Amino acid sequence: MPLRALHKKTMQTLGAPHTLPTLTVTLLFCLLSGTAALLFCKFTQLLALLFLSSGEAELLRFTLRPILAVLLAVLLVMPLWLGRLRMAGLLLAEEKPLYRECFYYFKRPARYARAVGTSAVIAFFAILFGFGVFGVFAGAVLLYRAVLLVYLPRVAFLLFFVALQLAIAAAAGLLYLAGYLLPFAAIAVGNEEISVAAALARALRVGRRQSGKSFVFALWQLLWLVLSLLSVMVLYVLWYSHYFNLIYLRYSMTLTEDFQ
Repeated sequence: MPLRALHKKTMQTLGAPHTLPTLTVTLLFCLLSGTAALLFCKFTQLLALLFLSSGEAELLRFTLRPILAVLLAVLLVMPLWLGRLRMAGLLLAEEKPLYRECFYYFKRPARYARAVGTSAVIAFFAILFGFGVFGVFAGAVLLYRAVLLVYLPRVAFLLFFVALQLAIAAAAGLLYLAGYLLPFAAIAVGNEEISVAAALARALRVGRRQSGKSFVFALWQLLWLVLSLLSVMVLYVLWYSHYFNLIYLRYSMTLTEDFQ
């Protein structure tokens, strides 16, 4: 299905009945996630000031804080997001999602374990993608500084420009590879009868055959988010988070139907 058709159907869903619970939960999730992130940063700063020496504080900043942030995301934030994704699926199925469905994966140990496993897979590949993009761009900056040390500013600028182009190409390549895993969360949420490993294997099979379409979809969503940040800022992003869940699920459903 073309992206314009997906967008049109998603906009129609946003205007359908029973949309209020999913929209409200999305807004609360974004606000609470931002608050939790701020409190987490303040907590680690306070911990460093009260109990740690300067060297230990630096260790907390560069190693322990990222690890704790990943654990917080995997154990709390991502399971809540998966609950929101399930609510969006109910909305697409023309069912009435209830507010408590956001906590669906916290109601039973087996559900929570599945949500944590799904979240861990997503976090693992997100970290790999982040390190890849950051590493390439950091390499371009280090190359620029290294050439500047030998007092060749023109050569440094030229090399930095070339390295920056390569970094952008590498980021695009990583985004293309990320398309292989794009339908994973939707498959894991929508097919509870299969294991997380089976959902990952199915996502790889679907994504491998539709990687080009997934790359265009991911790039389109990324550009839309950036443009929204440059225009109407946070209020639009809160609405966009709700919209993204719906169009992501609809796109993943289209991929799996085409694959079958």
